[in-house]
Formats: sequence, C-alpha cells, structure tokens
Amino acid sequence: MAGERPVNHPGGGDSVVVDGRASVLKVRRLQRVLWAAAKQSPERRFHTLYDRVHRGDVLWEAWERVRANKGSTGVDRVTLEFVEKQYGVGRLLGELQLALRAGTYRPAPARRVDIPKPQGGVRPLGIPTVCDRVAQQAAKIVLEPVFEADFLPSSYGYRPRRSATQAMERLRTGFIEGCQVVVEFDIRNFFGEIDHGRLLAEVGRRVSDRRVLKLLVPRAYQTEPFAELLAHQMNMTPELESGQLSVERIADLALLAMAHAPAYAATARLVSLMASLPVPSDEPRDFWFELWQAADDPVLLPGNLRHQLLRAVDGDGAALAGQLLGAVAEMSSEQRSAAARVIGEEIGTEHLSGYGAGYVGELWLREVESASWQVLHACRGRTTWDDQQKFLRAWRDA
Repeated sequence: MAGERPVNHPGGGDSVVVDGRASVLKVRRLQRVLWAAAKQSPERRFHTLYDRVHRGDVLWEAWERVRANKGSTGVDRVTLEFVEKQYGVGRLLGELQLALRAGTYRPAPARRVDIPKPQGGVRPLGIPTVCDRVAQQAAKIVLEPVFEADFLPSSYGYRPRRSATQAMERLRTGFIEGCQVVVEFDIRNFFGEIDHGRLLAEVGRRVSDRRVLKLLVPRAYQTEPFAELLAHQMNMTPELESGQLSVERIADLALLAMAHAPAYAATARLVSLMASLPVPSDEPRDFWFELWQAADDPVLLPGNLRHQLLRAVDGDGAALAGQLLGAVAEMSSEQRSAAARVIGEEIGTEHLSGYGAGYVGELWLREVESASWQVLHACRGRTTWDDQQKFLRAWRDA
C-alpha cells in the first residue's frame, strides 16, 4: 500500500529536482579524501561536513543503497516502488536536499515492529520512512570514512568490506602465530542499553559540525538518576540500612541531595506539566496527532517522547527538557499559536474564565520553556561543597 507522502519542506507541492548527478566515483573520491584527512590527523575535528551530506551525488548514492537494501515501509506506507514509478526519485531527493539545505528537515516517527528472538522474547525494531532512510545513508556515507580511520586492523564488526569470515580467518592465522586462547562474550540488548550520551560524546571527538550532530540526535544533555549518583560518587546503594551510615556519610548525602535538588524540583514540574496533557491513545487523530500537525514536528509524538518521559519520572529530566525546549524553540510564530490552541482546548479554560484556549496553551508552553531551562541549567551548574564555599567567600569579600 502506498499513500501520498507528506512533503518535508515548505512549498513542497512543486516538482523539484535534486541538484547534482549520480556519480559513484565522486562519492568514493570524497570518502577517500575524508579518510585520508582523518588518518593523517588523529586529533582533528571536522567542522564542515553538513554540506557534503546534501550534495546531489551523495544523495543519489544514498538512494541506490536504500533501494539495494529494500526493506519495509515506514509510518507513511510509501514504498520504494511508489517512489520509482509514481512520485519520482529525483523529486524525492530534490525535496530532501532543499529541506537539508534550509535546515527544515525533520525525520518522521519510526514505525515500530517487534522481531521475535531465537531464544525467546522480542527485539523492537524501528523502521524509518524511505526519505529518512536516504537521509541516514547520506550521513553514513560522509561520517563513515572519518571513523573508519580510527579502527584497528583487528576490528571486523559493522565495517565496510569486512565480514565474519575474515574474522574467522584472523583467528586461524593467530593460532599459527602462537596464540592459544579465544575469549567470546556478548552484550545483552546492546543497542537498547547503549548510553547515547557517551556515544554522542565519542562522535563529538571527531565531528564538531553542529548541524551534523543535530541529524544524529536532537539533544546534547545527559545526566544520572539520584540512585546512580549514590552508587558512583559515594559508593552507596539505596538498599543500605540506616545503621550503616555514619554522621559523615549522612552529611555527604545531604550535601549531594542539596546540590541536585534544583534539577529534581524542575524535573518534577516538567513531569507535572506533561501529566496535564491527555495520555497517548490508539485513536488515529488524537490530541498528539493534532499537536504534531500544528507544530509540524514529530519530536512531539508520544513515540519520540516515551523514553525521555520515563527517565524523567525516574529523576533524570535532562533528555526530556532538551527535547521539549528544542521543539518549542524551533516553532515559528504561526506554529506556536496553532500548538497553543490545541493544548489550550485540551487543558480547558473552566478554571480561567474569560481567557481563550490559545492563551491557556501559551501559558503551558511558557511553563515548559521555563521548567526545561531550569532542568538543563541545574544539570549544567552542579557544584561541590568546595565550589559552594568559594562562592560564599567571594561574595563576602565583594
């Protein structure tokens, strides 16, 4: 089934054509140049990669890779066949190129599918739309050679022109060279448990182009729940009995709680604001669908907020704050007014007689902005006991 694909840039109803021709040789030349530059300078950070992502030849090569991989449809139900025979590949790539250049590109929500595991259970799989898969491949084409230069020759996993067969051959030659032990281990649910904050930090060691980083992840803040802080900073666990705590330990705990109290208070406020909105439902055109249409930002859909909201309930509100603040900041005045009306109509104005839905919704958006900023500022501005004493001494002597 193939439906009309929602256009991802203003004025997208016109038939546009991608600027640039398909050229595998030019793409490979670009990748060789990036690899050589990264290999020559292990400490170099690349700050001008975004314009390579939306190059015409890169987008064409990304399309060819997506087509070769085939795959299922995303939430818009647009198939590869529909793009080729009806919509037009050049038109799809042209619209994507314009959106990337203008900075208006927003990925659609991924369609979730549960894949059964051989040992039982399921593995959740997110399936992007065809357009988003092309954008992902284009970013991969540009970023891959930069990080390829840092891999060791003995690394074979998820690398181009590397296979498990080659890894087995390396084991065989290793035994000939005198190696006698092979250690095998697996990380359970690796892609589900990986720390995205640390992963992005590793990417940031090589890439400083903020537009590229924004393509990879919509936020740049990471923090820890209070229970993890106890374990990491004080070698404590919440299960410790009171008899095991000395006076010094209790004092340390109190100081730690004081240092993080602003972040937790602001996080609680943010969760309370989210709780004032309707809960997600299976209805095709529910509140969240209307909010998405008004704001024109899929970041506000429940599927893209779920993990961040659940972490906020556990005490870590930085991810939710960063995502909400970014979404509100990028709204145009018209989008903000439309989103405010949708929110205000759901919250209701009975307790504020004389005020319209748009005004009530605007108050909600302002509160979200304020609470989100407080969360991020508190996470950024954590202080130690020594920092607090220096602060007090400086102001006493001012």
